[in-house]
Amino acid sequence: MKHFKKIALTGFAIVTGTLLAACGGGDSNSKDGQVTLSYASWDTDQAPGLRKMLDEFEKQNPDIKVEMETTPWDQYWVKLEAATTGGNMPDVVTMHSSESYKYMSQNALMGLDDVIKENDIDMGNFTEGIADFYTLEDELYAIPKDASVVGLWYNKELFDNAGVDYPDETWTWETLRQAATDLTDESKGIYGFASHIGTETGYWPFIYQNGGEVFTDDNTKSGLNTPEAQEALAFYRDIALVDHASPTITELQDPDKLSRFQSGRLAMMIEGNWFAPGFLKNDYLVENAASAVLPKGKVNATITNGLGWAASANTKHPEEVKKLMAFLASEDANKIQAETGASIPALKGFEDEWAASSDTIDLSAFGKMLEYGVPRPYNKDGLRAEQAEVQIINRILSGEVTVEDGTAQIEKEVNAILSGN
Repeated sequence: MKHFKKIALTGFAIVTGTLLAACGGGDSNSKDGQVTLSYASWDTDQAPGLRKMLDEFEKQNPDIKVEMETTPWDQYWVKLEAATTGGNMPDVVTMHSSESYKYMSQNALMGLDDVIKENDIDMGNFTEGIADFYTLEDELYAIPKDASVVGLWYNKELFDNAGVDYPDETWTWETLRQAATDLTDESKGIYGFASHIGTETGYWPFIYQNGGEVFTDDNTKSGLNTPEAQEALAFYRDIALVDHASPTITELQDPDKLSRFQSGRLAMMIEGNWFAPGFLKNDYLVENAASAVLPKGKVNATITNGLGWAASANTKHPEEVKKLMAFLASEDANKIQAETGASIPALKGFEDEWAASSDTIDLSAFGKMLEYGVPRPYNKDGLRAEQAEVQIINRILSGEVTVEDGTAQIEKEVNAILSGN
């Protein structure tokens, strides 16, 4: 995967001082010989497992304390940008691939090549592609934290009521389509599938399964205006518009697919393994939810992604932060992450431990799919390109424009964005 060259950009947006005060992590102090580091993340479901990791680090390093703050996703990025603008970024943060370029290119993150070298960390032991999300000019700026993978979640109760066999590795697109039709009962508000507007958790996997690509030419051009992508989009669209086995795009706005699944009104949805910790807290889903590999097209394919552990370039405690980063890359830390069910570790070999963290919902399908996962398309303008793409995909999936006309427009707009115009 191509690594991006560092370029000069305008500074982070100016945000109000009240949010600056809310972050405050960069002012960690030493007291009685003990250093306190701040760590910021957003996932409340993962928080207990992450805290156990930090507890183990503190046990191994009694002179370092790590204070953890968990903030909801939308607020998290606003607060982090505000803190970074004010020179008060937390010492360590959870970083997402869609945001990493901004922080790397602004010199906000600590380069970690020295940490990797001094601690003999073998980056080949991490799931392929994740480190690339956090690499700029051949310098690594985040330790790969986890490996997310998209699979097929299904409701066993609805399958049993309809007399439909559960999904397995023999399923194809046509199996999925027929099952979605058989599971749908519009009179009861029950649908077999959700052809929603999602990229990573929607139509992208089908494009790769059909031999297509989201971006081509080293992620510099759109790949949607091709027969392979068009065929996949038509299939995905027709489950709703032809078979009526999915709510329409408009209907999926409220209630959305997750709400429908949790209330027993949606039999199947494409979503990531990251929902597992939350599902395991829901009594209805513990009894009725299950997961399977995605149905196969011309080939097996799914989308993989991964978060990273990143550190502030301006931390007042760089040596202590480096110790924490090295620990987060260790087998000890990743074993805790797996066994607590927080997420599938990016460090390879812990997929079974993560799946075994649940004795109620079978999660083994997600680890199997890592074998043929396609890393989420990534480049510095990828988020803007994706937003432009989705606006037109919405019109395709609603039937306002044909697949051919829509993908031609996507190609034009996305290529302009990726070329810097």
